[in-house]
Amino acid sequence: MNGSFSARSGQVTNNVNLTAQALGTPWIRLAAGDISFKVRTDGNPATNRRVLVSYIPVDTNVPSQNGTPITFFTQEFSNPRFTDVTTLTVPVPAAIVGQTHRILISFLGEGGTGRMGVDDIVIPGEFWLIRPTTVCRKWPLLFLRM
Repeated sequence: MNGSFSARSGQVTNNVNLTAQALGTPWIRLAAGDISFKVRTDGNPATNRRVLVSYIPVDTNVPSQNGTPITFFTQEFSNPRFTDVTTLTVPVPAAIVGQTHRILISFLGEGGTGRMGVDDIVIPGEFWLIRPTTVCRKWPLLFLRM
């Protein structure tokens, strides 16, 4: 991430809303292994910054089928002006291996104008091209790379 990144957040000024500054995957049948990605702050002023990783279960009672996100990893950045690239490695929870979920990577924080960049996202599993409760067609990928 020497000046390049796959995605860059807007100003990270919300410390509560998981979707205010976030990346969400399509539906994925998750495999055992680690979710990994590189992240860094842009060094602009900020009070605090953190990254959360959540999974979104299927909820057939809503049209989008997106259930309530369940957070299973949090990384706090004690110095939000620190600009070194950090590689985060997050084990896929055993309880969701083999199930179809969406993964949500959220960027939260307070104060300032700081943004966050993310690159080299790896998520073990297979894409599911259609909603999980319909007849799905899988795409034979072992990893999602962004």
